Amino acid sequence: MKGLYLNIEGAEQHVIGFATSVGAPTSIEQALSPRGNQILVDNHCQNWPEGAIVSLAGGELVAASGHFIYKNQLGNLHQFAEDFISQSSHSGRMGVCAAIESGSFVIYVETTEDCYLITDPFGLHPHYQDRAGDGLKVAPAASLIAPGRDTLPLATQILKKKRHLFGNLTIWKQVERLEPGAIVSPLSTQFYFNYFPPEGPAQRSAETVRPKMIDNFTHYRGRAKLLPISGGLDSRFLLSVAKMDYGYTYGPSDLGDRPVARQFSKYFSEYREFSLLELSYPKHVFEQGERLFFGTIHKPLSELLVLYGQLAKEWGAGVYFCDGYLGDALQRGIYFNVNGWRGLLFRLCPWLLFRMLSPKQLLMQRYSDLNEEETRLLLETYEATMARFQCDEWQKVFLFEALYGRGARFIVHGGSVMANQFFTPLQPFAFYDVFRSFMAEDVRRFASFRLLKPLWRESARDFRAAATVDFYRPKWPSFINRFLHVVARAMEKTANANRINSYKEELNFIRLVGPIGCGGGNSGFTGARQRQ
Repeated sequence: MKGLYLNIEGAEQHVIGFATSVGAPTSIEQALSPRGNQILVDNHCQNWPEGAIVSLAGGELVAASGHFIYKNQLGNLHQFAEDFISQSSHSGRMGVCAAIESGSFVIYVETTEDCYLITDPFGLHPHYQDRAGDGLKVAPAASLIAPGRDTLPLATQILKKKRHLFGNLTIWKQVERLEPGAIVSPLSTQFYFNYFPPEGPAQRSAETVRPKMIDNFTHYRGRAKLLPISGGLDSRFLLSVAKMDYGYTYGPSDLGDRPVARQFSKYFSEYREFSLLELSYPKHVFEQGERLFFGTIHKPLSELLVLYGQLAKEWGAGVYFCDGYLGDALQRGIYFNVNGWRGLLFRLCPWLLFRMLSPKQLLMQRYSDLNEEETRLLLETYEATMARFQCDEWQKVFLFEALYGRGARFIVHGGSVMANQFFTPLQPFAFYDVFRSFMAEDVRRFASFRLLKPLWRESARDFRAAATVDFYRPKWPSFINRFLHVVARAMEKTANANRINSYKEELNFIRLVGPIGCGGGNSGFTGARQRQ
């Protein structure tokens, strides 16, 4: 399992066992720090040219997992370590971390006086820590820290209802996700990242997103890029911005994503499309998926581990995996959605939502299946995590869902955590200056579809003109696009649901094969399966 392990008993055995079971590569580095901390990292070695564990002449040590760009270089860990350790103040160390240009990572820094954990701004490479005070323990899976810990009944209830938690909760007491965008030391937590742009007209436009994304992609040259392309706009936008070597789409041949996505197959060097029922799903892979997310995600989509393993066999592990995370939230405002027919009305006329609901009422609507006690915990978590942001309440609701809610605590696990077992995930909508350009806009505009025209204006005509699986097109007026989107969503509530989310129907027919607990297994594009 890819990640950073600090003082985790049996870490190497766990890493090798997981990788062998799911067919993932490993690149393990280990060290005993001057303070006696046992460190292990399992990475894609291409991301850290100098190694993922660096010892400095003064007795300091730095270990990193994931990837980052620092001073225009991928994996420039030694320079980062020297710059960070040379600072004698909180503000100086925060300035060094703020100079990281992009990435999804966790970094451990140990000096002769203190130790620090540094996380990426969006929690894209989530790790968990022991808060019980009985020694430094960090792991990429909460269950590796949890043995012997009491559970939190309220968190367990929420997990079963929502399939994910919020804030930094796990189901165990004193086992928490590391804060995103933070420098964590034994005595303090300092937040180094600014999610909003500096003042100035050049920064305050969605029209700057495309050139900034193109510029960020220049940091990731020299390796092939893989893109899962759907019938929506997020992956299509990435394809319109950067050259992608490999692409794939899954689902039934003539419904849903595949008919839309295949229109863009000519833009890939190699492109595959297939039904999920063409893969074989070993039970032991699903067992590993449950272990990976136990206590943080309920019923993870472990089918993705099988899928990614097959793609890695075809196109090579360690390639850049381009994921559209946050794209639908930024382009179409899904974090301002609510369920039911009332939600469809708000999608058609988003100004009604912002007039009829306050930001907190919207948040409660999005978590309406929680009971009174669970809702109270939600609001307390919202207030605590958002207190550091000096912005309006609508921005806070958006950031909460992106950093502490459904985005970071559920969505990110498919395209980041699972994909990271085989590839190096890139989330271009979360490139730092790209995200800041979006946050320069009034976030309520996300729900109106009004950002599509400025975002897509410079894209080639066939990218702008082709209809999505929800019928709308980037070049059309925002009201027409909202209307077509609502029509598509309404169809999901009728017998025509297969027209839109057809790949989800396939999940109901997946069958697991083989005994639980066995290694090996060969998953290929052969043989339909039916879920037991």
